Amino acid sequence: MIECDRILLARAMRVNQELGRVTVALFATQNGGELTAKPLRLVGEQLRDLADAMLHRADELAATQPVRDIET
Repeated sequence: MIECDRILLARAMRVNQELGRVTVALFATQNGGELTAKPLRLVGEQLRDLADAMLHRADELAATQPVRDIET
């Protein structure tokens, strides 16, 4: 595995490990039962950044790897 893939997977692992804690914190920031925008936006941006990085890497790999049929 090359270094950039290792870094990407480590980043995904950190996000996965923290997501439960962050979700509990979001529960605590509810205002009358409703989420507040700023913390929700921060979490969403972090998740989107990770997703974008993964999709970018997948595009890089797809450009250099042969197409393989997947048997079902």
